[in-house]
Amino acid sequence: MIFVRTLKKPVLALLWSGQTLSAFGSQFSGMALLWLTTQKLGGVAGFIFGITTLVALLFGPLGGIIADRVDRGKLLIWTDIARALLLGILVIMTVLTGVQIGLLVCVVLAIELLGTIFDPALTASLPMLAGDTRTLYETNWVMETTKRLARTICPAISGVILAVLPFFAFFSLDALSFVVSAGSLLLIWKRLLSPPQVHEEQPPKKQAFFLDLWRDIATGYTLARKNTVFFWSLIVLGITNIAWSAAYMIGLPLWVQHTFHENAALWGMIASAYGLGNICSVFLGVLKKRLLLLMYLGKMLQGASFLLLVLAGTGYMAVGSMFLGAIGGSLAELILVMVLQTQFPSEHLGKLYSLQRTISNVGISLGSMGASLLYAHLSPAAGIALCGVVILLCGGSSLFLLAPRFQEREIQAASVL
Repeated sequence: MIFVRTLKKPVLALLWSGQTLSAFGSQFSGMALLWLTTQKLGGVAGFIFGITTLVALLFGPLGGIIADRVDRGKLLIWTDIARALLLGILVIMTVLTGVQIGLLVCVVLAIELLGTIFDPALTASLPMLAGDTRTLYETNWVMETTKRLARTICPAISGVILAVLPFFAFFSLDALSFVVSAGSLLLIWKRLLSPPQVHEEQPPKKQAFFLDLWRDIATGYTLARKNTVFFWSLIVLGITNIAWSAAYMIGLPLWVQHTFHENAALWGMIASAYGLGNICSVFLGVLKKRLLLLMYLGKMLQGASFLLLVLAGTGYMAVGSMFLGAIGGSLAELILVMVLQTQFPSEHLGKLYSLQRTISNVGISLGSMGASLLYAHLSPAAGIALCGVVILLCGGSSLFLLAPRFQEREIQAASVL
């Protein structure tokens, strides 16, 4: 079993244990935060979450650059400690003075900023910790499965826990999870990959920071651009995320309300089915062969699922179509991370991962913002169908245009396994 085989390595077992608790703690804290802000601010809460997304977009490339320039082990540990301290301050102030929305927003923004540093640093460190390509595949699988389990399980039980525990209990749990994560990283920090230091002639100090920042951003873009298959996959990811965000995040609840007369129970079933499909997709991600072919076939399945959705005559058909769509659509980012980790120099993994995440988040943000214009002119069913066609065409055209290229790359990757 992949879980057992991967976790036989003490270093990976320690890393996984810390990240598992951190993932569940963050999900519980996020659900409490969502409930608290909507309770206190109503619709204005959406503005707060929009700001955090914008912060991630703006700071994302810089986070990857930092991950490639400093000792990644120390960076990961101090980032977790900083997040724990911020949440600890929030808990203390909440107990003493009650919920202060201003402080809450500041803490959320700071944690979001720190996350844009932690995630690329961890992703860039995994190849060294895994040691070989097969173990790297399986480590990515174990870590991603754990995250998706947290995203599926925590929302289902948070409502019950919120009824019996105060909000600060969730933030306390999250702070504790970051402490445990920092402890596990401290035990293995000597094994975490640090990028080699390149000494070059430095420009004047006033210009050095901005020139270095621009140079690193340009380096990440250039490396991605030279890998035609990877670069095209990033473009497809951005475009399909625009369509997915407009269809799933905005269009789907509108369609449920319009077609089934505001059936909240059905909406919950569809969301749960989508979460279950997310988990199932990880099992396909460990096939190791024809990953890019699998990714684009998954995109076609995701697009087709939206077309099936609007043709569904019953709620059960809608649930089934979204389950299939989640299996197909969720493969892309997991596979792209694997491609990134195996086909690019280790000293540039942080900035390339940040580039991938930035493009992904830009697509989601644009889709959410553009959905209001889309559904102002089209019915929910027509809008969702249009988005499904876009995703389907992106997957199909990629298979047609890039099949010879990514078959060659699959052969190269397979020779390493």
